[in-house]
Amino acid sequence: MNMKFSKTLIAMSCALALSVNAAEKPATGNPLIAVPQMNVSTSATAQGTGTPAPLNFNANTNASSNASYATPTIDPQLQRLAMSQDQKKLQDEIEKLKTENQRLKETLGVEQTEIPAVSPDVITKNVPKYNVNGTGASAKYNGTAADSSNEITVNPGVNQLVQIAVGHTNRIITPFSHPQVSSATLTGGEQGEVMVKDNVVYISTNKTYPLSMFITEKGNENLAISLTLVPRKIPSREITVNFKDSNVSMRYASEDAEAWEKNQPFVTGTNKNLRLIALQEIPAGYNLSKLPRNYPLPKCRMEGFKVDFNQGQLLTGSKLHYIIGKVTNISSQTLEFKEASCGDYDVAAVALYPTNVLAPNQSSEIYVIKHVTGNAGPKQVRTSILDK
Repeated sequence: MNMKFSKTLIAMSCALALSVNAAEKPATGNPLIAVPQMNVSTSATAQGTGTPAPLNFNANTNASSNASYATPTIDPQLQRLAMSQDQKKLQDEIEKLKTENQRLKETLGVEQTEIPAVSPDVITKNVPKYNVNGTGASAKYNGTAADSSNEITVNPGVNQLVQIAVGHTNRIITPFSHPQVSSATLTGGEQGEVMVKDNVVYISTNKTYPLSMFITEKGNENLAISLTLVPRKIPSREITVNFKDSNVSMRYASEDAEAWEKNQPFVTGTNKNLRLIALQEIPAGYNLSKLPRNYPLPKCRMEGFKVDFNQGQLLTGSKLHYIIGKVTNISSQTLEFKEASCGDYDVAAVALYPTNVLAPNQSSEIYVIKHVTGNAGPKQVRTSILDK
């Protein structure tokens, strides 16, 4: 309200200044213009008639030019009078506004104040730092730091703290083919805070307090992943969850992969899958993940070659696992890699792409197919008391 009065005072003051300047200059087009004098003569009657004669206007025109009015002139005295009246009205309006402004200040405590300057560091002050690698300042819950890495390993049933982004969508990639979520602090469904698609759990929430949840395989409650989610103001996250124990199968077999492996002859089915994998595709029903840290790797030994699974990948089906690694020729001559040098009791087949004949420092992908012994679903494992 006060700003409105202040703007009005400024506008009235500007108008007053303009009117003062205008008083010092001759005005044009002013309504106060002196009318040129005209000689008007009338006769009672027209000659020879009984009707009044028309008025005769004499505008003092030049006989040699067309009839026209004389150049209008401005009466300076009338102009000064009009200007003084306008100035008085403006002064009266300004005084009224000042009086009203003072009354509001006294009764309502409203007065004009300047907006204080704000330092630019308020944007970054006390804001937790976050880097592009997915790690940030440590978030804690009851004194325990929340995990900020993009890949975590858990023990079944043991709670794990995990950072998630508040107000954004987060992905949790689970080791289950059909995960289901149980939570008392998160809502589910298409429009809820939790949504499940294939083996991925999506979480979107605006809650800022810790949220707990259990993730299990649909129809099997023997193994559960227990997570406490700590929302933070960070970008969206993708978190891959794996079991620590290597004896626990990393994924449940999907129905599509199981049907494919049962209905296809072994050689035909594996050849088709290897072709798709070499073309950087994923066979239907198989799940792709990073090779877990404690996964039992095949034993590959051949002189002149280095077999590396550190950045490996794992494709899991029902009864078959496809392990993808890298083979490099570290010798000084061209060598042929023998697939039979990668062997173990559970290895079903080995293949290389694009070639198994490698020049020095040349590399190829290696695909090792392993049989999954026993039940493909994860099982609980007892830890020996001798290890404690």
